[in-house]
Amino acid sequence: MADEPTLIGFSSPDGLMSGSVGEIALALAQAQAEFPPLPRSKTVQVRSDKGSYEFSYAPLDEILSAVRPALAKHELALTQTFRGPVVRTLLLHSSGEWIASDLPLPTVPAAPQQLGSLITYVRRYAVVSILGVAAEDDDDGNVAQGNQATPVAKADNGKAGAAQT
Repeated sequence: MADEPTLIGFSSPDGLMSGSVGEIALALAQAQAEFPPLPRSKTVQVRSDKGSYEFSYAPLDEILSAVRPALAKHELALTQTFRGPVVRTLLLHSSGEWIASDLPLPTVPAAPQQLGSLITYVRRYAVVSILGVAAEDDDDGNVAQGNQATPVAKADNGKAGAAQT
């Protein structure tokens, strides 16, 4: 149809998407507009030799429960497979268009319980990445750099909507 968007001249040299993505891009944008805020119902305290910190996150089951109605409404399906040591996340559209993402495990633990936990962790990050949603507190990369990050809420001081410095 002439009214449907297309990405002219777009190609996927890495083979991680279908030849055209106009319909899936439109459907995903529409679904994203309907995604509810993700409930960050889990809190973790991490301890290391550099100190400790806490963060909140949305577990995988709650992320999937929150986004599936909008995905289904816009004829999108999400599936994930594990072909060790890679988790493949596939976003499919009823048009036949698709987008994939491969995320390798950093290590493959010997214990099945550790492997299961790591796969769930990687699946969670892959889902929020392919859907373009946030599912945990953002520390602006500080913890990854070895810094202590402590989010501080800004005071309103009676100036709702005004920029705080």
